[in-house]
Amino acid sequence: MHASDRGSAAMMERRLGFSLVELLAVVLVIAVLAAVAVPLYTSYRQSSAARGCRANLAAIVAAETAYALRHETYTIDLATLAASAEGFAGEVRCPLDGSHYDAVFGKDKGKSKGKGKGLSKKGKDLILACPNEDVHEAYVAPPPGEHPYTRVLPEMADDSMP
Repeated sequence: MHASDRGSAAMMERRLGFSLVELLAVVLVIAVLAAVAVPLYTSYRQSSAARGCRANLAAIVAAETAYALRHETYTIDLATLAASAEGFAGEVRCPLDGSHYDAVFGKDKGKSKGKGKGLSKKGKDLILACPNEDVHEAYVAPPPGEHPYTRVLPEMADDSMP
């Protein structure tokens, strides 16, 4: 065997694995991808929860309106609504953390921000609010002056029902 053949054979035996530098380069690339992907994933998850919350509130408003047309009053609470509404999926919760929506009778002073803040308890409007409104608005900002995570159903007038 020639000396140069022995050197190349020894080199072939040493190149069976990856070097430390190559492994570090791969780990660095994966770390950079994770640093970009994780915040994007979190943001998409939060914004989809906010959109889901808006859809839930719209469904509650529709079911509450249908209930009011039949019974000439709003429900006492959302559990009553879930039990009585046909086609309603049952108990509806905020998709962000599974918390219950607030449903209170009061008067909206135009400053409501979830959790009943800015609401007067002296009134007969039905106010539906998501307790996570501030978190949702951080990811999906509503137009100025709008509060899409708080819905107000106006007081029912005596002559509003047939």
